[in-house]
Amino acid sequence: MKYICKHCLSEKVKLEKPKPPHLASLICADCDRWIKWVGRTELEAIRGAIQPAAPIPQKEVIPFRWD
Repeated sequence: MKYICKHCLSEKVKLEKPKPPHLASLICADCDRWIKWVGRTELEAIRGAIQPAAPIPQKEVIPFRWD
């Protein structure tokens, strides 16, 4: 099932942990707006359809010294 953001028309979505009593929240991955609440029966189907996000590369920390 495809979900489309009504605000930016993107098809990229992500799942986020919502406030109780909801199980999950479907959020637009481009504009971070809420799309819908996700129930138990729908959660597994959505998890299978959403591609996991690529890991965020860690920036190398270069120590700075005041001389």
